[in-house]
Amino acid sequence: MESISIIIPTFHFASTTHKTIKACLSQTILPLELVIVDSSEDNSISDLMQYIETDIPIIYRRVAQLFPGEARNLGANISKSALLAFLDSKTIPVNNWLETNLNEMRETNADVIFGNTQYLADTSFQKNLLACSFGSKPVESTPGSLISRENFFKSGSFLEGVRTGDDMAWRDTIKNSGMTFGLPPEATLSYNELPKDFFPTLKRFFIYQLHGSRVNIQNTPKNIILSFFLIFLTI
Repeated sequence: MESISIIIPTFHFASTTHKTIKACLSQTILPLELVIVDSSEDNSISDLMQYIETDIPIIYRRVAQLFPGEARNLGANISKSALLAFLDSKTIPVNNWLETNLNEMRETNADVIFGNTQYLADTSFQKNLLACSFGSKPVESTPGSLISRENFFKSGSFLEGVRTGDDMAWRDTIKNSGMTFGLPPEATLSYNELPKDFFPTLKRFFIYQLHGSRVNIQNTPKNIILSFFLIFLTI
């Protein structure tokens, strides 16, 4: 069986990072190693690493602040396995995530299996936000993806120098490259960290859209928003 390295970039969020690591160490097919790339400004993650007991090697790399794509690329370069699996610090995999993706890759002969993430909501605000964004069904995601080391570097790796959008740009590159791709038949990850208030949501949306404007993704929504802006400006 081919070896798998799980790569997790993190920027604070020690609590969810701990849950993610525990889920990785409980997989039905265990990884060869975990690669943690920590850009945190405090010691919350490094302190956490001292209390994790496992026979699976955890390669911890503390770095100056990196954007997510840059951290993933660094993790891929550090890793030693033939297969690379990507997560983030707030996306928790089910215990058969690796097994499900690996089986799907073999059965369909796909070059990459993307993640399939179920977004969750607790508060009424989160439920309304979820209804007008991700919806109730699992969605394709970069976290949860499984790809061979060779194909990852063939894809050009993740776009660097941008805070957001690198993950969607990478999936678009895969889809336009001639590589074959697929999804697991059901959700294999969950995300329960949607904003709980209006103003943090607005701030997050503004920052993400500002940085996403530099990436060649979601061009139709961008054109629609620009059209409405120009019509409003004309009026």
